[in-house]
Amino acid sequence: MQRSLLLAVLVVLAAPVAALLPAAGRSLSATRPAAVSVRMGPAEDGPFTPLCLAGKVVLGQTTFNKYRGKIISIHSG
Repeated sequence: MQRSLLLAVLVVLAAPVAALLPAAGRSLSATRPAAVSVRMGPAEDGPFTPLCLAGKVVLGQTTFNKYRGKIISIHSG
């Protein structure tokens, strides 16, 4: 009688715990969304916009981009 009662209590207590465990073939880790590609649009008017526009006119697009890349690398590093 006591064994049956103990078994019944264990079954009742184990049922909610079993619901928390992952099913076969399912992992515990959360699924991650696919990586989103970030694309930069045209820059809005900021404090350096007049300087950049003047630099493109004076230096030309290719020379301006070369110096811009150097300045960005110095600032980032």
